Amino acid sequence: MKNAIILTSESSLQIARTIQSELEKTVIFTKADIEGTIQISSISSCISDVFYKVESILFIGAMGICVRSIAPYIKDKHTDPAIVNIDSTGKYVISVLSGHVGGANDLTQRIAHILGAEAIITTQSDNTNLWALDTLGKKYGWTTASNTADFNKPLTTFVNKKTTALLLDINDEGTQYLERTVPEHVKLYYNYKDINLSEFQLLIAVTPYLYSQTDIQTIYYHPKVLHLGVGCRKECNPIGISEYIAEALNKNNITIASIKDISSIDIKKDEPLLKVLQSHFKNIPVNIYTANELRDIEVANPSKKVEEVTTVAGVAESSAIKSAGGGSLILEKQKGKLSDGNDFTFAIAIDRKAIRQGHIEIVGAGPGDPDLISVKGRHFLEAADLILYAGSLVPVELTYCAKQGATVRSSASMDL
Repeated sequence: MKNAIILTSESSLQIARTIQSELEKTVIFTKADIEGTIQISSISSCISDVFYKVESILFIGAMGICVRSIAPYIKDKHTDPAIVNIDSTGKYVISVLSGHVGGANDLTQRIAHILGAEAIITTQSDNTNLWALDTLGKKYGWTTASNTADFNKPLTTFVNKKTTALLLDINDEGTQYLERTVPEHVKLYYNYKDINLSEFQLLIAVTPYLYSQTDIQTIYYHPKVLHLGVGCRKECNPIGISEYIAEALNKNNITIASIKDISSIDIKKDEPLLKVLQSHFKNIPVNIYTANELRDIEVANPSKKVEEVTTVAGVAESSAIKSAGGGSLILEKQKGKLSDGNDFTFAIAIDRKAIRQGHIEIVGAGPGDPDLISVKGRHFLEAADLILYAGSLVPVELTYCAKQGATVRSSASMDL
């Protein structure tokens, strides 16, 4: 059971049945003896039993019953289930509790669509078409952090439309969405050094880096875009090495929250160090490569000694680059030795796809009607700095969505 429907009146049974048919693992509870439902002695006892066991509770009936029933059990928006109230006629669907984090707002919209009803959502960010910063990280697989003890403070700053700087250090689906939907009170940056923090009350940063010197409210979203490559002596003693690496990353303003995986060469696959590191970094994957897979990768700090043993110029750097899909090193090989005979090396590479750099997209014009281009194609055109279009084949109207400052040229008179 994921969703519990509390039916207070038999007259609304069809509404409950309709919702149940659309939402998987949904159970209807009612005091009446109705086939296909679970009969309960009281609503209060039912809520006591299911409140911490389900993802959502849907009340069909008066709002007062809903509020009084859940009041004794409300604790925290991060643990409370989504609570939605539907009036007995199915005309209104109201998000009551755990709107963003618990998913009540999204569920309210979905049920309203199912019933052809009106969704009632009072969350300010939803009603002003602003980003839901408390759930944004979860949506795109980013780890969320803040330099404030009370996360609600920067959220309030944002929804009240105070001056906000948005820093995008990487490129992924989430940052592309943010670029397309930047609110008027937010100024976009791609380099931290370009930001004059004195002009802003809030900084939102999607980054694998740490900017601890910020003295304004800051929300960090750390994407999993970094790859840790590791090399070591045979049977290297792992004690203290995880903490050593974590401290080294911190000194270089790199967050461990963005480490996606650990990598090494196959002759090191059974080393205790890899298992200890994996556990320390919250059981992230470990990638093991053969010498053939790493041999041709150019590294910044080749070692003749390592090459004699492994035939690879550098294990830590090459394995990190391999896992990063050919991405660049943001931390070149670091050497460590916490005790005699227990030498180790490590390096960090950033995923090639996450690097902010110039690239080319080829967008199909479809049947030529400007209204029939794909949504994704239009997004590319809206974001492009330069648009070349086949003027003899493609209507110029397709380029009218270009952003201010973009260059738009017909290729009809150009050679290849």
